[in-house]
Amino acid sequence: MIRKITLLFVALAAVSSSFAQIVIDHDYLSVSIDPSSFSGEEKTYLHNNATDPDDTIIVWKLTEMTINGESWESSVCTGDLCIVDPAVDREYKFDLSLGEKMLLKLGFTNVGNPGTGTLTMVAWSELNPNYKDTVKFDMSTWGASTKSVRTASFDVYPNPAKDFIIIELMEGGSEEIKIYDILGNEVLSKKVYSGDRINVASLPKGIYIMRSSGNLNYSKIIQKI
Repeated sequence: MIRKITLLFVALAAVSSSFAQIVIDHDYLSVSIDPSSFSGEEKTYLHNNATDPDDTIIVWKLTEMTINGESWESSVCTGDLCIVDPAVDREYKFDLSLGEKMLLKLGFTNVGNPGTGTLTMVAWSELNPNYKDTVKFDMSTWGASTKSVRTASFDVYPNPAKDFIIIELMEGGSEEIKIYDILGNEVLSKKVYSGDRINVASLPKGIYIMRSSGNLNYSKIIQKI
């Protein structure tokens, strides 16, 4: 009798694994960084183990995001495409061929401000929504304070950007802005007025941080595509 029950559990496990068509290598990722660092991220892989040739569209969304840090923003990258500050419960899609895997990067950019951040991402098959997997990511800084509140003082669009971005200052007037790469190297510095267009065509593709150094004292992630 015990042998039969054991064989039954093995069979059920085999059936269950055959349906694990959308698989993320890790259930949980975390990183703790120096408060002076500009960003922190962790990498994993998402696999499409489907057998149906039409089952190649993967959908994902954030089910949770909590940020306790001034000017912190999140990013989720599937392959070369990065979504900056994805909205909770908003769905995003990408194509992943059968039997292939895609690099998945989860991160926060904190532009040197202490704090903590948490996000939970779920990914599933568009053709078979029951096939899904979840990963949670935590980032914190040493001696992090959780009392800061982020208040937007300017906005930029389009974001992602290819050739240019337009900056809108919430209070009008002018500001001195600087753009840094993900390692904290300054790549552009300019005085701008609300509505100004900034040429970013010469910047390599990637994630950047735009930071004001005047009255606004605010930072925002931008992506160059």
